Amino acid sequence: MDNMANLSISELEALTGKHTVRQASEVKSNWRSIVKEAQKKEVIVTNYNRPEAVVMSADRYVELQKAAKKNDPVEWLKDQWRKELAVLQTPESRERMLKAFSASPQEIADAINAAAKQKK
Repeated sequence: MDNMANLSISELEALTGKHTVRQASEVKSNWRSIVKEAQKKEVIVTNYNRPEAVVMSADRYVELQKAAKKNDPVEWLKDQWRKELAVLQTPESRERMLKAFSASPQEIADAINAAAKQKK
């Protein structure tokens, strides 16, 4: 499903739920009635029986945008990343990081060996 033009009218109807269908030729002469219709349900505009556009109320558009943002996997990942990074924003974390970066190779090897022993 790359874009709406690749959907058949029946596929689009299955996705939209409550809606009406209008021909593109009706849009210009019946714009006011189509906008009024769109306040209640989406209006699928077709050209030669192929869906080309959907007219919806501004409220419905805002609702869909909010739902899309709420379910955006990239935003979810950003939130998870922020939570992970929050642990590093404490004074204790700063001290541990400074200590780790200033450690000698031998101190790093000793710490790794000690951690490995604890896992066993």
